[in-house]
Order: sequence, then C-alpha cells, then structure tokens
Amino acid sequence: MSLRLLSAISSCIIIFCTFTGCEQTLNLLESDKSQMESDKSQQAAASQEIPTPVLVEKVIMRKPVTEKKYVGVIEAQNTVTSLARVSGDLMKVAFKEGDLVKENDLLFEIEDIRYKAAVESAQGQIEQIKARIRYYEASYERNKELYESSLTAVSEDEVQNTESSLASARAELRMAEASLVLAQDDLKNTKIYSKINGRVGRLPYSEGNYITPSSGALITVVQLDPIYVRFSISENDFLSIFNGSIEKMQETAKIQLLLADGTFYTNGGNTPVLGEVKFPSNQIKTSVDSIEFWASFPNPDGKLTPGGIAQIHLSITDQNSYPMVKSPAIIFSAAGPKVIVVDENNTPSERLVKLGTTDGVYRAVTSGLKEGETVVIDGTHKIHFIPIFDKEGRPTGEVMATKILPVTEQQRDQKVKEAREALQAFRNKEAQEAKNSPEGQDASAKEVK
Repeated sequence: MSLRLLSAISSCIIIFCTFTGCEQTLNLLESDKSQMESDKSQQAAASQEIPTPVLVEKVIMRKPVTEKKYVGVIEAQNTVTSLARVSGDLMKVAFKEGDLVKENDLLFEIEDIRYKAAVESAQGQIEQIKARIRYYEASYERNKELYESSLTAVSEDEVQNTESSLASARAELRMAEASLVLAQDDLKNTKIYSKINGRVGRLPYSEGNYITPSSGALITVVQLDPIYVRFSISENDFLSIFNGSIEKMQETAKIQLLLADGTFYTNGGNTPVLGEVKFPSNQIKTSVDSIEFWASFPNPDGKLTPGGIAQIHLSITDQNSYPMVKSPAIIFSAAGPKVIVVDENNTPSERLVKLGTTDGVYRAVTSGLKEGETVVIDGTHKIHFIPIFDKEGRPTGEVMATKILPVTEQQRDQKVKEAREALQAFRNKEAQEAKNSPEGQDASAKEVK
C-alpha cells in the first residue's frame, strides 16, 4: 500500500476516531505511518549508496588549434581580353576553343596586305624627304658661303629661303617617321598574341570574318596557375583569432581547400595543398559584417576552374599550451562555464573555468584546471549537488554530491568487448546444444537424406 493512499485512509480514520474517541486506534495508525516513512527513507539511503557510473578523462596539455570553415569562390588572378586594333579579314585562328596557351603564343592573324603597303609607302616618303634635305643642306651651305664671300650677287633673302626650306624638310621628315611608326604598329597588330599563360574560352569569330576594332572581344584568356580563392570571414573572427592583423594571418594561418566532391585539393599529391593569403578587401561588408580575403593556390593542372565553389579550411595553432578537455565536459550555467572535477577519493566537485578556443573536439581552458586532473566528460547530468543545512536550517556552505564510479573510455571499451564476447559465446553454446539435441539430430539426418 502506498504512503499517499495510507495517508488518505489514515486521515479519514483520524477524523472518525476524533468524533468517536478511539484514541487507541489513532495511536496505532500513527505508529504504522511512521514505520512506513522510516522504511522508505532507509530504502532511499540504500539506493544512494550505489555509485553512479560516469565517463571521465584526464586533462591534457597542448597547443590549441582553432579551425574555421568558410565558403570560397574560385577566381582567376588575371583575365585578358584580346581586341582587334586594325580592320581586315580574319585569316588564321591559331588555337582551338578551350586550349591552354602560353604567353606570346600566336592567337590570330588578320590580313596584312594594306598594312605592309602602308609601311612601304611611309618608308619611301622618308627616303624622298631625306633626299630633299640633302639637297637643301648643300644649297644652304653654298649660298651662305657665296653670300659671305661677296663674290657673286647672292642676296640675304636667297640664303634665308634656302634655310627655311631645309627646316621645313626636316619637319616633314619627323612627320614621315611618325607615320612610319603608326604604319608599323598597324602591321604588328595584324598578329595577335597571348599576353598571359592561361586557357582560352569561346571563339565568337571564325576564319574569314571581317573584323574591326568595334567587333568587340575576339577571345578571353584566363590565368589558371596560380589561382585565387575568395572567401569572407566575420569581423569577430578576424579580430579574435588574428587580432585584426593581416600579417599575423599570413604568418600563422594554414589554409586548405575542400572541393565540391568532398576531397581536399592535393594538386596530384598525397597531402592537401596549402594556400597563401595574399590580401584583404579594403573595406568591411556592413550588410554581413565580414571581410573578404583572397588566397592563392598553385594550379598547374588546371583542376581549379574560375567560378567554382570550394570550402576554405582555415586553422591556426596557438603558440602557448593550455589545459584541454573534451567539449561535453563543459557545463554552461548562470554563474559561467564549469566542469566537474573528480578527486582521488572519487568525490566530484564543481569548478568554474575560463574557456579559450576549440578545435571541434577539445576546448582550451585558460583558467581553472591543471594538467592531469580528472574531469567528467559524460554523465554530468547524473551528478547532483545537494546543499547541507545545520540543525537550525541554515546552509553550511558545503554540498553533498552523488557518489560516482569513474570509468575511463578504455575501461568502457574493454567492458563492451567482454560483454560482446560473452554474448557470442552464449549464442555459440546455445547453437551447439540445439544441434546435439534429438530434434537437432533428426533435422540433420533429414538434410542428409
């Protein structure tokens, strides 16, 4: 009979006895109730004596590694668009769409007959002007000598006219030489070469088309090696991890690239390729409170394509060592983060700590723990701390904790292994007994027949 039911029945009988004067019956009921409450208290005390198993681990000391993941966009470091600077028929396309080209490789040839003729014409004009200049120089020297000797009637005006013609011819020579430079430049522009190493794209014009400077882009070459990956990190991460210093980020950050197929970019090797932070954006994106960065990766085989999406794995190893505990050991409370420490007597106690960075598994503790101490990493919810009061009902400042049985991960794994082996042995034994039974022998005989 439960205590609650007994209390209800007792109350009814007490009321009845109060009106009927059955004091002897009342005393008997009160005695039975006290006895039941005493038995229940003893059972509760006995149940508390059984230790509660919890998983524990020693505090280790090491340099914490902070890891962050960001979405990255692959971008070409250089993109060059080739345009026609002269007009003419497109005589030759020296590549196929999608080819890899090198710097100074020939891309296009434009009909150059007119431009060769223009160069020849400019050169001929220069020779003609030079001949006139030689004539004017000789005439000027002769007239000047005759004028100064007064042997013939050469006037000063004739000398000045000859000098003026010579100066004019020299000016015409400079103009003709400039025209030759332009003609040679036009002739040179009939052949278009790649300015960078990279991959060509879609070809808008095929051989035979007449193209002009207004025809637009003939081809675009994007540089693939090395290549940029643009990613954004929050302002909080940049300040808390790198103290807002791009130099510290470049010196200490290790950057790896996770591709869309879930594998790390290895560039054909066995280990992930490490990128290099080149530069940040010159302003913060206020809409998302983040800063853009560009990291450079080698890409000799062209596996990384501009416009692709990848995941940046950024990690930094702290220069100082700190006590480290697994993240499940941390309990967040109103007073702050805390852990449950187990002493040499297997007595648990709560302790406030200050937290550092995390690598996803372990959490650095900057204050409150020492290397080698034992903390509870699983089962913290099973441990209760009950305040102790004095006889007058005032708290003494001490607590009574649940008795625990500390178990390490190795001990747990060993027990699980032993249990599995025992279960398998029991199943094997049952199978053997079933086989040796008369029913099993009859079944075997039928199978043989």
